Amino acid sequence: MRGLKGEVSARCRAAGVAIATLLAMPAPAGLAQTQQQAPPERLTLDRAVAIAMDGSRRMQIGALEVESAGEHLAATKTRRYPSLNLDLRGTTLLSPIELKFERGVFGDFPTTGPIPDSDTQVTSGTGFEWFLTASIAQPILQQRRIGLGVKSAEADVEVAREKLRSSRLEIRRDVRQAYHAVLQAASSRDAAGEAVKFLEELERVVAGLVDREAALPSDLLDVRSLLLGARYKLRVAGNSTDTAKERLNLLLGRDVSTPFEPEALPAPEAPGTPENDLDAAVVKALKDRPDVRQARLMAREADLDLRAKRAEYLPDLSFVLSNYSFNVEFLPRNVQTAGFALSWEPFDWGRKRHESAGKARALSEAERAAAETEAGARVEVAALFRALDESEALIDVREAERAAAKEKARVLANRYEQKASLLKDVLQSQSDLAQAEDQWQQAVLGYWSARASFQEAIGEE
Repeated sequence: MRGLKGEVSARCRAAGVAIATLLAMPAPAGLAQTQQQAPPERLTLDRAVAIAMDGSRRMQIGALEVESAGEHLAATKTRRYPSLNLDLRGTTLLSPIELKFERGVFGDFPTTGPIPDSDTQVTSGTGFEWFLTASIAQPILQQRRIGLGVKSAEADVEVAREKLRSSRLEIRRDVRQAYHAVLQAASSRDAAGEAVKFLEELERVVAGLVDREAALPSDLLDVRSLLLGARYKLRVAGNSTDTAKERLNLLLGRDVSTPFEPEALPAPEAPGTPENDLDAAVVKALKDRPDVRQARLMAREADLDLRAKRAEYLPDLSFVLSNYSFNVEFLPRNVQTAGFALSWEPFDWGRKRHESAGKARALSEAERAAAETEAGARVEVAALFRALDESEALIDVREAERAAAKEKARVLANRYEQKASLLKDVLQSQSDLAQAEDQWQQAVLGYWSARASFQEAIGEE
């Protein structure tokens, strides 16, 4: 009996030494890199964002909208200046014009006698005649309404710019989310790969120990069962990584099969959010967020529309210089005039009043929408501020769990060598260590995702 116990003790010590050695040794070079190929592109997050910006149709459309709004503003400003109008008409009479002048109709003078001295009839020709009218009109009372139109056009330009900026932030957000998804999938894949490497080597070691009757066959079966499960997890994680990469390539506007490897994001060096003060973050968000700025601009446009509509109660008054040219024999060739032109609609059956009331309601609606947008921004910023703080704290938790898992794996390996623990406990500790490592990586990625969401929420690019 004593001899049998000594043999079992020797087998356990041999297995423990093998397991401890395996846990301490790095992954074999042949397993760390199974194929010698040109490394794929190392795609950083900033590079991915730049690629998406360059090929984004949303950015191109937004830029065209800004240019269009700028052209409309420039056109509106020209209404302040004098307008030149030319009107040229060429006509021919379908029937001649006959003018009759009785004798002495223009007077009877002692020196000349009656003018005309007899009844006279003048008949026009039926040839082609032309009439040219040229006028320059400088708006006067319309300047106030035109100025309101210029301010409204300027607001349109700002709205278009904020829409373009909002599109830029949305693209950054989408790329960051897709990039983080690749990193998360790659982290799970790498963790599963490390588990497979460890279990493959462990299977080889335990199989040798079983052949030398230094380990039990059930130990080998346990290892092979865990190895099959780890290989399945690796396959799933690999497929998830490939899918995430294809989605990111699609978002970047390039071939979905383009190979690349993401650049790992580091853990934050020290705790601290981009904005350590929630009140300061809210103030920044209300100042810089595109949706808040758009809502305020829309309210301003509604106010300008109301003021412009009320300005229509004033008449249109312009200073006008005109020249009339005729190609008619008995009319002067050119006639010049200077004066004022007034156009006014004193009675409109209440049309302007109803239109002004509609503009006033639109202004009230825009102001309430702006207030609602600001309130929503406050809530979102506060929530993301807290989420970012929680993600920082979670990194510390995961780091402690990872350190504990490492120490537990080391202790169990030593205890297994001293016959104080079972092989399945050692294997479980390795599984827990791999899971803790993956959870730490996920916590780091969660921090960067939360930080990106927070930066977007406060309008930071």
